[in-house]
Amino acid sequence: MSRTTIMKISVSVICLIALVLLYVFGGRVIEDDNIVFEAGQADDTRDAFVFDPETLVYDGTGDIDFLEGVTLEGYNEEQLKNMVYIRISTGDSLSEKIIEYTADTEEGRVRSMRNLLLRNYNGPSIVLPDEMPTVTMGTVDHIQDLMPEGKTYRVDGGFGNDMRAHVQIDAARSPVNSAEVNYTFILENAFGDRTVAKADAIISDVPATIVLTDTAVTVKTGGYFGPYDFVLSATTEDGSSIMDEVLCDEIDTSIPGDYLVTYELRGQMASLRVTVTD
Repeated sequence: MSRTTIMKISVSVICLIALVLLYVFGGRVIEDDNIVFEAGQADDTRDAFVFDPETLVYDGTGDIDFLEGVTLEGYNEEQLKNMVYIRISTGDSLSEKIIEYTADTEEGRVRSMRNLLLRNYNGPSIVLPDEMPTVTMGTVDHIQDLMPEGKTYRVDGGFGNDMRAHVQIDAARSPVNSAEVNYTFILENAFGDRTVAKADAIISDVPATIVLTDTAVTVKTGGYFGPYDFVLSATTEDGSSIMDEVLCDEIDTSIPGDYLVTYELRGQMASLRVTVTD
């Protein structure tokens, strides 16, 4: 084989390799832990976050500033507040977090990661009293105002700090007891940690109360279903029985499916889920 032929083959191989690389990487975004840049563009021409110190430390004193010690060439502090998106995830332990900073600059998207160390941090917690306060029809959605002061009701953000003003409280009427409210207390702190607590409270001034024996039952296709068999009690505010005033739906058990049977007593509702199986 001549020297000219060998050179031609070598050039062909180099061109083929270049075409493969162009196909694989051309136009794609290459990422590392600190920066994102277009293929073929040198990363030293792009902006990058700089952290000083590299690890942000917080002990619960004052408000945390996730942009503390963060700089991005060409942008001032106020601009960073408006352009940086922050996402926090948990690292190797509850007190070790990873902060991901993302910003869209004129030259493209920049992404960097930084460690966050939380000292004396125990995670969020909610403590509810053993006996919830009684509510009225008008205060069902204001249970926070009725909760006792002190240790029986505590909402802690993780550093022993009072977070009652930040707790989310969802209220839902019990499906089986028209005089009961099911409360869900939810707290998610600035570090992405979340806790949930649940409790029930009694409504003192409902005009009538209907209580069911179950929340859900299963019936065979074509089998017997007596909706009133699942009514435990139906009473007035003074406790007198008014079982004969209960109204409810009927279902056809010859047709398989899921049904919701609704009970009504002087404007108060309860419901029973019925599954008719083959």
